Amino acid sequence: MNAKRLTIGEFSTLCRLTVVALRHYDRIGLLMPAEIDSASGYRYYHLDQVGIALEIGLLRSLDVSLVELRPFVAGATSIDELLVAQRSRLTTQLHERQRMIDVIDALAAGAGDAPYEIARAIEPELRAVGLGVATSWDRVERATQHGLARLTVLLRRAGVEPGAMTGALFPVTPGERLTVTVFVAVDVAPTRDTQPLVPVALARVDAISTTHRGDHRLLVYAYRALLAQVALDGLDAVGPAREYYLPAGRDGAAYTRLVIPTRARRPE
Repeated sequence: MNAKRLTIGEFSTLCRLTVVALRHYDRIGLLMPAEIDSASGYRYYHLDQVGIALEIGLLRSLDVSLVELRPFVAGATSIDELLVAQRSRLTTQLHERQRMIDVIDALAAGAGDAPYEIARAIEPELRAVGLGVATSWDRVERATQHGLARLTVLLRRAGVEPGAMTGALFPVTPGERLTVTVFVAVDVAPTRDTQPLVPVALARVDAISTTHRGDHRLLVYAYRALLAQVALDGLDAVGPAREYYLPAGRDGAAYTRLVIPTRARRPE
C-alpha cells in the first residue's frame, strides 16, 4: 500500500465501501478519486479521504439521502446537522408506523362495527378564519394537519390569538383533487389584509352529527354512519362536511366531531 495514494481496492477495504459504490459515487460527483491515471484510467484515492468516505457509508446506512449528502461533502452542512435532521425524520416515521399499528389493532378488534350515537339538531353559527389547502385525496390527512399548523402561525403573525376550536371543511363526495378549508375559531377577526387567510362563515344549519373516538383514518366509519342515517331520514347531505377537532380525552384518544349539513330531499 502506497503511503501517498491508494488503489480503489485498497481504499474500499479501508473505508468499508464496495468498489461498485465508490464508482457510483465518482460518477455522480459525490466522492471522486484524488487522482486518475491518464494512461491506464486507474482511480487512486488519498488517505485523507478515508474519513469522509467512512462518514458517507455510515450516513447512507442511516438512510440519509444522496441529495442531503452533497452539501455535507461540500462542507456546507455538518454531520451534526444531518444527524439531527435524520433523527427527527425517523422519529416522525416511527410515530406514523405506530399509528398504523394502532389502526390495525382497532380494526382487528372490530372498530368498523362500533355503533355511533347520532344526533340531528340545528348547528349554531361559528365565526372563524380559514386557509384553503389544495391536495390530493390520498394525502388529505397530512395536508390538513400542515394547513392547521400554518394557519395558527399566520394568525399569530397577524396579531390574532387562535381559539381552542379548530376544524376543517371537506366535500361530502371524495375527489382525486380537492381543496380543504382548515379553520380556527376566533373571537376577533384580523383587521388588516392577511392573505391567504379568509373569513369562514359557518352558518346556522340543520345538521346531523356524531363524535368519533380514535384515529382519523377510522373516521370513514363515522361518515358511513351519518350518510346512511341521512338517506334513512329522507334527507340530502348538502355539505361541506364539518370536522371539529376536540381536545384529547383522559384516555389520550383523539376525538373528532363530525357534522354534515342536511336539507329535506327535493322531489325527483
